[in-house]
Amino acid sequence: MVQQFCNAKQFAWFIADCTFVANKTISQMKKICVTLLLSAITVVSVLAQDKSNSGDLSFTYVDLGLSVLWADCNLGAAAPSEYGNYYAWGETEPKAFYSWDNYHNYEPPRDEPLEEYDELLQELRQIGGNRGRNRGRNYEPLKLQPANDAATVLLGAEWHMPTIDDYDELYANCDYDTVTVNGVIGLRYTSRIAGYEDRSIFIPYGGYIEGTEITGEYLAFWTWTSQADNRWEGDSGAILVSTSNTINSAYFFKDEEKRNDIGTKPSQAQHWRYRGLSIRPVRQYDLDSIISFELSTDKMNLDFGEIVKVNAVSRPSGRQIENGNIQWGTSSDQVAVCKDGKVTAIGVGTCVITAEYNGQKAQMTVNVTMPELIPVDLGLSVKWASANLGASSPRKAGAYIAWGDTSPKAGLYLRDDYKTVWTEKLEPEKDAVMVRIGGGWRMPDADDLWELKNKCSWQTIDTKDSCGYIITSNVPGYEDRSIFLPAVGHKTDSEGRVGMNLMSYGSYKTITYNTLVADVSLGSTFKWEGCPIRPVLDTGEGKKAGPDPVKPLNHDAMVDLGLSVLWADCNVGADSPEECGARFAWGETAEKTYYTKDNYKLNGKYNSWEDRNKLDAAHDAAHVNWGGEWRMPTKEEYAELFKNCEWADTTINGVEGFLFTSKVPGYTSNSIFLPFTNGGIYKADRGLYLTSDASFRYENSCVAFTISKYKLGTNDEVDLGLENYEDWGYPNSEIHIPSRSRHEGSWVRAVCPK
Repeated sequence: MVQQFCNAKQFAWFIADCTFVANKTISQMKKICVTLLLSAITVVSVLAQDKSNSGDLSFTYVDLGLSVLWADCNLGAAAPSEYGNYYAWGETEPKAFYSWDNYHNYEPPRDEPLEEYDELLQELRQIGGNRGRNRGRNYEPLKLQPANDAATVLLGAEWHMPTIDDYDELYANCDYDTVTVNGVIGLRYTSRIAGYEDRSIFIPYGGYIEGTEITGEYLAFWTWTSQADNRWEGDSGAILVSTSNTINSAYFFKDEEKRNDIGTKPSQAQHWRYRGLSIRPVRQYDLDSIISFELSTDKMNLDFGEIVKVNAVSRPSGRQIENGNIQWGTSSDQVAVCKDGKVTAIGVGTCVITAEYNGQKAQMTVNVTMPELIPVDLGLSVKWASANLGASSPRKAGAYIAWGDTSPKAGLYLRDDYKTVWTEKLEPEKDAVMVRIGGGWRMPDADDLWELKNKCSWQTIDTKDSCGYIITSNVPGYEDRSIFLPAVGHKTDSEGRVGMNLMSYGSYKTITYNTLVADVSLGSTFKWEGCPIRPVLDTGEGKKAGPDPVKPLNHDAMVDLGLSVLWADCNVGADSPEECGARFAWGETAEKTYYTKDNYKLNGKYNSWEDRNKLDAAHDAAHVNWGGEWRMPTKEEYAELFKNCEWADTTINGVEGFLFTSKVPGYTSNSIFLPFTNGGIYKADRGLYLTSDASFRYENSCVAFTISKYKLGTNDEVDLGLENYEDWGYPNSEIHIPSRSRHEGSWVRAVCPK
């Protein structure tokens, strides 16, 4: 599709872009020349029809009964079925070429300048050129100013680019379906607001522009919002990733294949700011037409932690009022509060929510109750609740609560607002379940979680309505008992929303912070994030189960690959090559139910520079459990294994891993199998194997041998003592040796001397 100029100023941008062509390759030159030739055909007529950008362009809108009026076509289009113009975020003119090199580097003012980032940003700018200048500017909420809002500049002050809330409101109050208008495929939104059901807008699948090429035409639409991606906090790690340069854009894929990563509904994602996307403008309606307003209900019954959106409606028009313009209040912030139209049940009781707008007032009564917890006996040491705290059914999320808090929050879960709990285990007065329910109910601990993982079967359920795990007891006499753990994400500091992967994962809080049990983690990474809680009931009847003693070696396990040492044919604690065997923290010789810094037994040992070399025999898991001359391998011995063997992804008895077959003459028929070990309740796709070496580069770390079915990370050249990275397939290798925290549990493949 040929990009058309709509005024002389755009043509000036086009001429300026031509200077960019000189530095391009021949193939790029061919593409650009075609675009320039086609675009030049329209130049004379465009100049003759120049219009100013003072807002005199005629643009019509559709009233869907929402808080804003939606344009009936994209910016720059004359009809709903036309794609219109494409704009980089924060630019107000289309161009012939879209790249970082000609992006205008829009940086809106910060509310609170963070001087500590200035030096880092300067370094990025020196290193990264134009690309560096665009990174790291999202550590505060960013929103386009009117002078950089293409809709406002081109159509007038009453128009603007949609906010994220505008798109959320559109989705929440409209049905959508894929239709064809004038031969153009796209998405139609049809209002569900009473009195407006005959109104709709159509957004064509016009794709976006990278360079001069349109990507995704006929498959999807990408339309800018006026807001930046502010999910990251702006530390050095975030500044250096591509998402720090991106914007939230609303888009929709019609192809089922394309929906795998984003779901089956219009959703928000991110795009690099320099790319050319469509804009669907919105317009404010006339406030003078409002005589009164009312809330969508005058009485509301909520469960503890439940969040419900309230709509304010103007009279006599019946339009919804943008919640950002309403002043909300509550008679008790210990019961319920309302922020941006979302009522959050903070505690149990009754309160009155008030709203004030344009001199008018409205109110509603909110009653909050705590759903009863129903215990399920799985034959374990505790009984598990059938539903989450605050949830009236097993498939509901219930209350999202930060670790150590006893109430949910309204809106964002911010680190700065979190009253930090430094302990590794919560005291009773910080246990949300004990405070809210009592009667023996509490948050689960790591041992409870270990039992649930190891004494039950976990089956994934993924339907249109819910996703999660059905957990069924394997304890004799209790095989007919189960609970459902829904995948309901967690709440972060990103606009107070449930995490991006809602319906594909679940984070649950435990008493013990950052608990990791055989790769089943029911605690989120950060304490201040809001997670649901699945309570447990202490009965005093059961005894907590724990790992069995490590299995002894009961067969001749030695395999000669023609190397400097003999390798075992199975892991320590296993009877066959495909078994994972026992899991150990570095330097520990027995298994545990969970692995944290708090319960690591060798804190302070092997940390001095003189002593940070290799484990002694008393702390070598292979030697202690198998005896004889068996021991854990060194990093050099793993390097020898890698260099002198062919390796391939192999499955043995349903277990996936890597088969290492010797390349040494006379030993090419000999091999060992290393299974993937990190599965937990998930399908294993990686193997983590300890060496006997401490990491001299990183304190409290060791060196581990890592295999994966995916290409990963980098290798530590100094630790390996190798001459170059290529020996390990840097930078994209399925095998590497990284440093790993010593307290984290990993597996052991033993060796012994010849």
